[in-house]
Amino acid sequence: MDESYTYASIHRSYRELWGMLGTVDAVHGAYYLAMRTLALATGTLGEVESTMLLMRAVSVAALVAATAGTAAIGSRLGSRRIGLAAGLAYAASPLATGYGQEARSYALVTAGAVVAVLLLCRAVERPHSTGRWGALAAATCATVTLHIFSITILAVMAAALASSRAGRRVWRPWLITAATTVAVALPLILLSQAEAAQVGWIHPPSWADIAHLTSAFAGAGRPALIFTLGCAAVGTTLAPHRRPGALSLRAVALNWCLLPPALLLAASWLTPVYQLRYVLLALPGLALLVGAGAVGGAERIQAGLQHLPGVRLPSALPLAAIGAAIVALHVPQQAGVRVPDYRDVDVRAVAATVARQAQRGDAALFISDRMRLAELDYPQAFAHLADVQLAVSPARSDTLTGYSRPISRLQPVWHRYRRVLVIDMDPRWRNPAADRPIYTALTANDYAQQSVTRVLGAHVRVFHACRFAERTKTADCHDRAGR
Repeated sequence: MDESYTYASIHRSYRELWGMLGTVDAVHGAYYLAMRTLALATGTLGEVESTMLLMRAVSVAALVAATAGTAAIGSRLGSRRIGLAAGLAYAASPLATGYGQEARSYALVTAGAVVAVLLLCRAVERPHSTGRWGALAAATCATVTLHIFSITILAVMAAALASSRAGRRVWRPWLITAATTVAVALPLILLSQAEAAQVGWIHPPSWADIAHLTSAFAGAGRPALIFTLGCAAVGTTLAPHRRPGALSLRAVALNWCLLPPALLLAASWLTPVYQLRYVLLALPGLALLVGAGAVGGAERIQAGLQHLPGVRLPSALPLAAIGAAIVALHVPQQAGVRVPDYRDVDVRAVAATVARQAQRGDAALFISDRMRLAELDYPQAFAHLADVQLAVSPARSDTLTGYSRPISRLQPVWHRYRRVLVIDMDPRWRNPAADRPIYTALTANDYAQQSVTRVLGAHVRVFHACRFAERTKTADCHDRAGR
């Protein structure tokens, strides 16, 4: 459903979008502006399928860039084999590919973090190069404007520099870079604070959240979890030593993997802000550890086999076997992120159901304002329906879904409509009690449920006014009233 927010937002004018960002979703503002500009430049704006394809293609490109960047970092700080294994580990991660097919900013943020770390590695090797530090500043500023929580990458860099015992000639330009990034991010931080109610639904973290984070990063299922964490542990132990004038692979990867989740989890004990997608940018750190562990483990296995009489295996075979295991253990989850059920709500299916069932003069009611995204994304499907609950439109209210009237204020309008379509979402994604006032009001005003169509994450119920029913069927109409 988050993709629908993106689609609806970029179809506002720049003026309307700017007004909305002053009220809600400022944290995604740079992404929305970039996607609107790209859609206008490619001529896809207004075409649902073409626009969705374009936005998802951007995320796929970001996934490819993050994979290549992770491999480049592994090659630069370790070896080509480590780079190849790290890139493979990142590309094989179902978490990375899942967000790499969504029309949201998270894959881009991760790619930005990878580019920033790679540029830091280059800048440390030539600390007097103004151009390299300038490129790093541009990358970090761009990344934090895409999502404010990516500012944790600065903590990763600071810890990596400290662990690598960087000298003063490195710290001085890096501090200038960090200060520039914070200055760019500060207005966004202040604006996000004013919109803090938007994430009021986030709960304080629990051990279940930490367990979910671990399984999402390492892979669901005991074999994948044990194998990935085992490779990471081996990588922490056997990572190559730091070359003179360069960062330590162990320092970069370990801090990158641990610090962003740790910082958001710690902050969430004061103000809940932790969500798995906000720490996706830490995944390349784990991939680097897994890559180092795969190569280090393969080299130890190869060395051990050489001492066995009569055993002569290709030198690349142990590493190839470990790489194959990394891919194979993630295949079930990779298949899972490529099915429609991977998403929480199928907004297109909701709109298609409404288009089939709607008749001219019907009314529409949305149990959750979020479901109005189906109307915003597919207005043709709702062309014959009156959104009787809408008080102020999204564009006029500078909000994502507008403001709805309380159901108690709809009493004067019930007599106008023969049928009412109620668009509801799965109770998992909303307040379970939110539907009671609407269904109570429909029953009280002599409406009975005529049909219900269920789609992924939502359902569409059609209610018929009993006063329009044939006289002989009135009793049955009353018997069918309610849910």
